[in-house]
Amino acid sequence: MGIAADLFAATLWGFTGIIVTYAKTAPFVLNFYRLWISVVLMLAILILRHRRLPWRVLARAAPSGVLLCVNLTCYVFAFRLTSIANASVIGALQPALVLILAAMLFGEVVGVREVLLTVIAIAGVAGVVVASPASIGVHGKGDLVAVLGTVAFAGYWLFAKSARRQIPTLEFMCGLWLAAAIAITPIALVSGESFVAMPARNWPWIVALAVVPGFGHVLMNWGHRFVDASVSAVIGILNAPVAAVAALIILGQALSLFQICCGLVAIIAIAAVAKGRPMPIQDAVDPVGLAD
Repeated sequence: MGIAADLFAATLWGFTGIIVTYAKTAPFVLNFYRLWISVVLMLAILILRHRRLPWRVLARAAPSGVLLCVNLTCYVFAFRLTSIANASVIGALQPALVLILAAMLFGEVVGVREVLLTVIAIAGVAGVVVASPASIGVHGKGDLVAVLGTVAFAGYWLFAKSARRQIPTLEFMCGLWLAAAIAITPIALVSGESFVAMPARNWPWIVALAVVPGFGHVLMNWGHRFVDASVSAVIGILNAPVAAVAALIILGQALSLFQICCGLVAIIAIAAVAKGRPMPIQDAVDPVGLAD
């Protein structure tokens, strides 16, 4: 079930670009509203479930939330300073970093098969993205910012994996979104972007941005209890082929035969990684309990 949750999460993340396209809101303010709406939704669910958010849980979730905020902020700058293709390909390298760190931090067994399939999956995603028309001029500083954002996302992934060993999903996600929202607030305030100069038709899309990819984060963090971080990181890059297909269907952005072939290669490699790594026996039941 953990792998199924990760696959569904990656699919939901694939629609992020579509939603942002229709939202047409300044990027920092968009992230500000997105994160605070997520906080309100998660706190409402927490209250309805008669549960609370202890300070201990908030402290454990805070590093993940801050790193997620850094990731979102870096990619706002990256997309302004370099090509979307460059930033996306650099982001797709995140599983390779997680693969190495997960073996060091969690003792996850990573064999030659997993390494080769991860490289193939990353190459497939890179082919899908690079073959797309690039927007905005290439700039070295933008690439460096994208690298920083990728490292931050890998850190978020690993901190979340560690925290979820002791914290139920609902409490963790509340702490995660709250920390990220608090961190993004001063950035949005000093950005100079208007918090009010937006048409009413943008609000449904802002809410959708909080709900759709946000639910993907909930699923992924729930799955952390059952799936190795190295495996879930590879599954996560499935969002790129999903985004390409969604853009084709919804936005009419054509795909070349090369992109389709690369996407299929990536999907097959991701499926092979997921199928080849069975769930460890000790993780078959979440030790946190049924509260999740």
